[in-house]
Amino acid sequence: MRSPSSMASRLWRGCVVFALLIVGSGALIYSGVRYQDAAIRNEVQNIHPLEITCLEIQAGFAQIQASLGAYILTRTPQFLGFYHSSLSQLDLALKKERRSAGKQLQPDVITQQRALATWLTFADRVLALPPGSPALPRISLESYPSAIAFYTVSFRMLAQVRAASQRAISSAEHVLSQTVAWSAGVATLAMLLALLAAFGHHTRHHQAAARPDLHRATASRPEITRPART
Repeated sequence: MRSPSSMASRLWRGCVVFALLIVGSGALIYSGVRYQDAAIRNEVQNIHPLEITCLEIQAGFAQIQASLGAYILTRTPQFLGFYHSSLSQLDLALKKERRSAGKQLQPDVITQQRALATWLTFADRVLALPPGSPALPRISLESYPSAIAFYTVSFRMLAQVRAASQRAISSAEHVLSQTVAWSAGVATLAMLLALLAAFGHHTRHHQAAARPDLHRATASRPEITRPART
């Protein structure tokens, strides 16, 4: 029969294992929540503002094109003022985009700025023409490739930013779900170990208590002698 001290030490070891498993389960949940929190914070502070900036740049470029076209058609100074103010706002948005974009997007940012610079040279030439100049259609046609290049790069950058946002959210959700599943498994294992330890201790206690009674019953039972064979 095991001594009480041996049984107590085994119970203590079981309690220590149970506590370690529970702590490990909590640590897994905590790390998963921290990862999801970091992903959401990156989405809110970096990715989503960059997406908004990309949309502002596309809208700003369309606005300066419209303002320039309206001024060429009407020669109204107010449209020329809209053109210059829209160009200033677009320049601020491009600077913000250059600061916010990561290394992967920097080549597209440079290409976008070069396309805009090329288009602005044609715009300056158009503004320098007198009303009704026959060179206006030709210069306008020459500016189309740079405008198309600007929009192409802008839409590509926007698609990359949105894809990065979706990947970050999906990764955070996947990590959190996996963490919860592993934590639940560890916690369940800890509970099973605790139940097995308690049940084993209860069973050993009853077996140890029953052995003296069985020994006394065996000792008090009269011995049966068989008759000798003749």
